[in-house]
Amino acid sequence: MAHKRVQDVLAYACLLNLFTFYSFYLPGMLLTEFSKSLPSSMVFSMSSFLIGFIARPIGSYYLGVMADRQSRIKGLKVSVILLGLASCLVCLVPDSEHWTYYVLRVVQGFALGGVYPILSVIIYESSPKESRGLYTGLFQTSVPAGYLFAIAVTIVSKLVIGDKQFFDYGWRVAFIYSILIFPIWWLLDRIIKQSDVDQELKGRPKTGEWTESEKKCVVFALLLATAIGSLAITGVNLKGFFLKSLLRLDSLTANHIIAYSTIFYAPAYALWGSLADRVGPLKVSLVALFAGVVFLFPLFKSFELVTGVGMITPFSGQWFLLFLISIGISLIATACFGPFVLLICRFMHPEHRCTLYGLAYNLSTGMVGGTAYLVSFLIYEHFDSIYGGIFYVIGVAVIAGTCAYLYLQKNKLHFQELK
Repeated sequence: MAHKRVQDVLAYACLLNLFTFYSFYLPGMLLTEFSKSLPSSMVFSMSSFLIGFIARPIGSYYLGVMADRQSRIKGLKVSVILLGLASCLVCLVPDSEHWTYYVLRVVQGFALGGVYPILSVIIYESSPKESRGLYTGLFQTSVPAGYLFAIAVTIVSKLVIGDKQFFDYGWRVAFIYSILIFPIWWLLDRIIKQSDVDQELKGRPKTGEWTESEKKCVVFALLLATAIGSLAITGVNLKGFFLKSLLRLDSLTANHIIAYSTIFYAPAYALWGSLADRVGPLKVSLVALFAGVVFLFPLFKSFELVTGVGMITPFSGQWFLLFLISIGISLIATACFGPFVLLICRFMHPEHRCTLYGLAYNLSTGMVGGTAYLVSFLIYEHFDSIYGGIFYVIGVAVIAGTCAYLYLQKNKLHFQELK
């Protein structure tokens, strides 16, 4: 593929993914807002957020199989249509606790389970072989960009219409931006059809069978993804929940800190991806996994120590400390999962890439990430501890990471190409 076309695919894929994650993570922003002002809505917000995460692995399997067995283009098309319609229809739900919101969250989660992994594989297969880590890393910057956009919309909406109006109807209006998914996808679809995406699938018999080596890779990939994905979720999601809902930091201050730190750490995806091109994705992920297990609790503990000193004024010494801690947490998170698509695609047959990467990514970040909020809330409610969610994700990382390492040692011959 011509270099210009690769850049075009990357640019439009990033825009599409930005609005994809904006639509999906906006309820996460609402969760942290509702939990402070509307206690009766806390369990609802958390359960509706969780149900979207649970639907993601299911969507990743069905839509991933479609992308692998038929074409990347068809799998992406179905995923985008489902996601765009579900996100836009949120604007029409009667209220924030109506059953239709749950249904739309399920559809959102199901569709996102296809959009992100299919786009990731498209970027991998479209990029120059020697720079695939860099390109997939650049693509992943659109994930925090989507979260950043959700923060910006929340902040601006509350400033323009006020808190009460935002909680009454403004949160629904925020979903209207999801309509931009459709024109962006249409432009991307035109570019992809002119490229050599799906080239590796053409001419291959679609048996759907997994070799013994691939089966072993699946077990290892799911174990490792669970370990690093549990830590990666802290860098984008759990951090905001911890600051606003558990430490009770002023919402505007917390959003500003997260937004500014997101701008600084987002390029780290490309940094870790480029490093993975040179030293291998497995080494980068394993080092990040170890760093997360060792340093995440001290970093979150530092959040508590700094916020406990009194009122945090913008750009004060305490503000900058929180800003630096936020960057530190996210640097670990990006190093954990940043190179993972490169790891999967390097050793997996093209006929199984979207399926395996989608399952690995969504089972780890989805199931662990989605339940981390609930675990945090329940432990805080029953034991008055704000660190339940942190110990939960670290515990999952230790157990799954140890199992992945032992499995790797037991089956070394099957994983030589990973190194």
